[in-house]
Amino acid sequence: MKGINKGIFNPIKAIDAVSKKLYLMAEISMLAMMAIVFVSVIMRYVFNAPWHWTEEVTELMLVLLTFFAIAEILRIRRHIKLTLLFDRLPIRPRKGVDIFFCAVGLVFCAILAREVMDVTLIAWEADMRRPTLLSSPLILPYSFMAVGFIFLFLEYLVRIIKIRGES
Repeated sequence: MKGINKGIFNPIKAIDAVSKKLYLMAEISMLAMMAIVFVSVIMRYVFNAPWHWTEEVTELMLVLLTFFAIAEILRIRRHIKLTLLFDRLPIRPRKGVDIFFCAVGLVFCAILAREVMDVTLIAWEADMRRPTLLSSPLILPYSFMAVGFIFLFLEYLVRIIKIRGES
């Protein structure tokens, strides 16, 4: 019986897997940021040879870190939540409240993902760049944000499905 569903695509597992990969990329980004800042400080204050690109690169990495991690943080239930009243509710109303807040999150993510994708398209078409030394394209941070909101939206959907499946 266990092997029957092996070939069937499971969208929930796929979304969770992508969220985990995005989170891994966020972790790698954080480690790289730490290394870049550390070496940059050494270069500036020990060797008097500063790296002029570190701020811009670490800013981009910070955007990646923030938006690539949010879906997985929701999936593993590590986001900030107020539990004073929520934990005191009986199971059935607690599930209803949880579904309600997930629905609010869905709407929020849908609106933000749509707006960020519009801005990303404008940045792409106009070849907009940051007015900095590296002149990095603005499509980079915008696309990081779009990916983050899309997968946060999908994780909210998965969360609702899982809550309803627990009934």
